[in-house]
Amino acid sequence: DLVYLDLLEPYILTDKLKRLAPEVLQAFVQRFRENGKLVNVERCMLHLDPTALDFNMLTRLLKTHRLHSATYRIYGEGLSDFVAPLEIALDACHEGIDVRHRGGQALLYA
Repeated sequence: DLVYLDLLEPYILTDKLKRLAPEVLQAFVQRFRENGKLVNVERCMLHLDPTALDFNMLTRLLKTHRLHSATYRIYGEGLSDFVAPLEIALDACHEGIDVRHRGGQALLYA
């Protein structure tokens, strides 16, 4: 199972794989979280088709792991909701989290 999950990333990033079953996506996120590679998950989320994803499960995962760039895309393209991601970012700011940087990676472009 773990090898399978590791092999998904290059197929997602080259747009050869645009959809994942909810169970596979959850296992994929868990696997990369355990390896400290959530940035890779976020990069993959930017390539998956947001309309083919389980929004409830996915938004929970994105919020829990603070994957803000993917959150903006999923809400914007998948739900045509551009307000909710801003509310999530503001909530993160109120919690004392700098949403502009995580591990040196810029997430919001001012």
